[in-house]
Amino acid sequence: MTIRRLETIPRSFVPPIVAIGALLCQWIAAGEAGEQGRGRAPPEVTARLQYVGTVRQLGPVAYRDPLGVISPDGVWLAFAAGRIGFVVGGQSTAIAQDQGEMEMTPEMEAWMKAGAPGEHHKYLEALIGDFTADVKIWETPDAEPMQFTGTVSRKWILDGRFVQETVEAESPFGSFEAVGFIGYNNIDGEYQFAWLENQSTTMTVNSGFYNTEEKTLIQMGKHRNPVTGKLITSWSVLDLSDPYRHTVLGQQVGPDGKEFKNFEAVFVRKQ
Repeated sequence: MTIRRLETIPRSFVPPIVAIGALLCQWIAAGEAGEQGRGRAPPEVTARLQYVGTVRQLGPVAYRDPLGVISPDGVWLAFAAGRIGFVVGGQSTAIAQDQGEMEMTPEMEAWMKAGAPGEHHKYLEALIGDFTADVKIWETPDAEPMQFTGTVSRKWILDGRFVQETVEAESPFGSFEAVGFIGYNNIDGEYQFAWLENQSTTMTVNSGFYNTEEKTLIQMGKHRNPVTGKLITSWSVLDLSDPYRHTVLGQQVGPDGKEFKNFEAVFVRKQ
């Protein structure tokens, strides 16, 4: 197999390099067919591109790695991965026939390693399932807590890379719905959390770590107080030591600079 590295390219050039790759594939295929077929490829070959196989995404969704095209004869593949343009193939390699593995470059190996679920993802398995939820929230240290009950469902998505959390409850402000996502970022070496709900336009994004000895998942972050406009530091500890009963204790820094408990929840696994 032949791999030709075109050059390092800015992200904004990825679509153009693919377009160029398409023309390059057409030119290569037509040239090789011409040598074997009196100067031009058979009409049925050049009529259209055909689906040959699926190529796994190797990079961030932001610019859709790898983005590429396949030549009409299924022999050449042009694509961009990790800001690098590649042309892969040759007479000895027919992608459609899957005759061998693609030779990996260091860039491609790094992207594949970063994108594969690993040991840290296994700790999130304890979250999977359906739970009932009892929740208390304190807006200030001296306030009475708001209490409500609901349900929490968690499942793996995107081939075991992320956990999706769906929450439904009746709160003092009406029906409450939320969606959360939890995953481990292999590149930054941290757990990451995203939270969206129907009572806010804010997308909360936190990061954290897992304590293997205590079996607790800790997340930390900052959000802006809509009243004062100032950032508030908060964190929470999710105890997963009991597979049937999970507890959460959340704290934040108050206006006086002191910590106080602002969140408490108990999740009981449904039988």
